[in-house]
Amino acid sequence: MVKSLSFESCLGTEAKGRRVPVLVHGGNTVVESLVILKYIDEAWVAGYRLQLEDPYERSVARFGAKFGDDQVFVSVWRAFIKEGKEQQEALFLALNHLRFVEEHNKGKSFFGGDEIGFTYLIFSCLANLLSILEEVAEVKILDSQTFPSLLAWIEVFS
Repeated sequence: MVKSLSFESCLGTEAKGRRVPVLVHGGNTVVESLVILKYIDEAWVAGYRLQLEDPYERSVARFGAKFGDDQVFVSVWRAFIKEGKEQQEALFLALNHLRFVEEHNKGKSFFGGDEIGFTYLIFSCLANLLSILEEVAEVKILDSQTFPSLLAWIEVFS
């Protein structure tokens, strides 16, 4: 839990070139997506849990969330903002990351399993973001033959 930061001090803060999500709860400020989700899961222990009970399954979900946050989103974003050779290299990396996600989520209702959880919430912004970026940048990343599971999930989520 981050106590030394106020909500106001976090507004507009940039980390790695992007805005930092902020949660204020009980007078405490919590920053960054993954940290906030872990905090929520630990602060509200009664009822539905975001993280799985089984330690191994929980570690797999944490890996998926970290991979999404640190690798997939960064590579997809770069594929849209770069130009020329840099864009082609970024697009190649983004497609490889998305293929990995596609392979590991075949037959599952949600990212990381059959229920909404930790990894699902990390990937949830991908659903609308990709279609918007594809339209604005006129760069097509997802096609139904290569990414049927991702496109089906995006359709349901959207």
